[in-house]
Amino acid sequence: MLYSVRQIDNREDRGFIKWDSIFLDDFLKGTSWSNSTGGGGGEDTLTAPYNHFSDLQESLFKSQ
Repeated sequence: MLYSVRQIDNREDRGFIKWDSIFLDDFLKGTSWSNSTGGGGGEDTLTAPYNHFSDLQESLFKSQ
């Protein structure tokens, strides 16, 4: 499963830069389970370091 996020230039203007993506198994390897933060809906949010993400086009090519 591939998860994609929209990379933006800054939080105020939110200008599009590119799509980044990460495969679920890579996310699970890269995330810190002990550093989860409060998210919406009463659930925690898990984060993965940005260096675990790749350009969407690279990820699509890798999955074939």
